[in-house]
Amino acid sequence: MALDAAIGIGEEATYGTPAESTIGYEGKADSWKVAKEFIESVGFRRGMQTARADRRNIIQMGGEGELEVDLLDVGAAALLSAAFDKHTFTDTGNTRVHTFETATVSGAPSWTAQMIRPTVEGTEVAYRHVGCVATEWELTAETENAVTLNVSFDFQDVSHSTAPAEALPIDYPADARPYDWSRTALTLTRAAPPWRWTRRSSP
Repeated sequence: MALDAAIGIGEEATYGTPAESTIGYEGKADSWKVAKEFIESVGFRRGMQTARADRRNIIQMGGEGELEVDLLDVGAAALLSAAFDKHTFTDTGNTRVHTFETATVSGAPSWTAQMIRPTVEGTEVAYRHVGCVATEWELTAETENAVTLNVSFDFQDVSHSTAPAEALPIDYPADARPYDWSRTALTLTRAAPPWRWTRRSSP
């Protein structure tokens, strides 16, 4: 991955309307790709049976991508609120307690995901994916490793630009530490859904 690559997500006020800024994440891979459907007209007439190039329709089907990161104690709330149906928090002194829950009806917002990819010539291209909705997520905690969070998204559409002024600003946490396996605890209780997961961090 080139050093100038970057990825960030920002909450959308309206589905499919780009966010005005993004929160930057230190992604581990770039897997964002579009999905297209090609519909061709095939038939025969006298002396000919062919697929007509002038009758080929390309249908934009949105696309998909995922964001895999080490889970940090600052800045992860946006990504987790995309993964869960409900997000609330309370502040007590210098501690902020985030609560993420599943629900019968999701209240999670849609997101804009911006991936900046440099070309071989060094030009930065900003790919803006709008209407991103999380489809699945996975938390992994292994000994001798940081806790990783992987969130998969479907998106509505994507556009790109090489103009620096059109790239959304990316805000990275000023100071953050990754959770490792020694700072992680999982409690299982027998309960009916929806389920709840709580994370503590500095505000």
